[in-house]
Amino acid sequence: MKRRLMIFLLALLLQGGLPAGADQALVVGVESYPGLKGQDARLLGCVNDARLMAERLRSLGFEVRLLTEQQATRDAILRELERMRGQRQERFVFYFAGHGTGGDEPYLLPYDSKEGTLAFDLSGEALNRAVAAIPATHRSVVLDSCFSEMFFRSRAVGPMLRSRYYRKTARSKGVGPQDASANAQDALRFLDYGPPRLAPSTEGTCYLVAARQSEAAQEAEFDDKNYGVFTYYLASRLLSNRPLWGDLQMEVSALVAERVGDLQHPTLTPGYAPVPVFGGPPAEVSPQQSASLWEIFNRDRVDRSQLRLEMSPDRSTVRVGDPLTFSVEVGRPGYLLVLEHGVSGKVNLLFPSSRERAAGGVRQGEVIEIPAPRMAFTPDAPGVERVRALLFDSREEAEPLLAVLDETDNSFGSFVRRLKARDLKLVSRESQVGAGPGLPVHTSDVFFQVLP
Repeated sequence: MKRRLMIFLLALLLQGGLPAGADQALVVGVESYPGLKGQDARLLGCVNDARLMAERLRSLGFEVRLLTEQQATRDAILRELERMRGQRQERFVFYFAGHGTGGDEPYLLPYDSKEGTLAFDLSGEALNRAVAAIPATHRSVVLDSCFSEMFFRSRAVGPMLRSRYYRKTARSKGVGPQDASANAQDALRFLDYGPPRLAPSTEGTCYLVAARQSEAAQEAEFDDKNYGVFTYYLASRLLSNRPLWGDLQMEVSALVAERVGDLQHPTLTPGYAPVPVFGGPPAEVSPQQSASLWEIFNRDRVDRSQLRLEMSPDRSTVRVGDPLTFSVEVGRPGYLLVLEHGVSGKVNLLFPSSRERAAGGVRQGEVIEIPAPRMAFTPDAPGVERVRALLFDSREEAEPLLAVLDETDNSFGSFVRRLKARDLKLVSRESQVGAGPGLPVHTSDVFFQVLP
């Protein structure tokens, strides 16, 4: 009887039916799409991305299942996720590099994606259900894809970049061009799946996505090979001494934004900033760790009940000459800065004006209109614009950024160089995800395209 039981248990183990207790990762990379007809169907760096991430995750102790190209069909991906559902795990990571498409619902495009139908694509909801069913103490989803066809070649950003968005020819619900909300840049549909948690939990999933709602995830050449810009910098930092999701997002976003001219900003599920990356143990970090002001500027702290930047009209695409206004609703007292990176390539302070710095002080519940009532901005050239609101506890904590804005050269390149040249001490672990000298307590963004 004992021998039969041992044989039965061994059979279950071989079939993946027994709890494994190991850290597991499913890594997917697709760059060839034989079922898609568009000239932008072929990507160049997704397999390199998947192999690089698999290597990094193995270095972090994960057992990795790697699917690339023909292996990475929709059914194969879901089968692997279902298999992992039968295994108890300490930590689980799902990584995908490839095309995405958007509309009412974001979709990832596996190898067998076909023109004119969504039947072979992987919806965000289907992915989230499959990942949420995996019994792990911490679940992470990392996506180097995008879900917007926002054009990104309107600024000179160096060597050629390639977008990971694919516009399908189907016109069914959820497919095809749609003008997204300009006021949804603090959120991405993937980040809305499941409740955010402030500690590793079996109830939530942490998403780290390569770009915001209306941005394109880019790929480019590094060291004579093609990679996703997001993945290349993410992989370079995974083995660093920044153990929290918020730290990692801050650092990777700064690297990505500089590389692509402020046109792409990796984004994290709200609430996970103080959680260790992939649910691992916090590293021993000096209480005097520092970060550059450029890194801090790119650090997201999103809570739309505390800071909400909105544009009118609420569209992610506008035309040259269209009147535009902005409003900022503040849920707590503090000191407010609103900056614009315009189509001219310059960084401008929209609020407060340079002559009225004291006006940056705001009260709880106050709504700031930019420009003044009955006035409007009118873009005079096509391109892409980003407007970023930052709420500090006080003017003193905003001074490091104000000092940089006082310089006469307000080109984006000069702005970045000045921010990178100044390091600020992060007084404690909490200061990296809360208040501190030079650190905004809340941020909010609008990102939109100006058409001719």
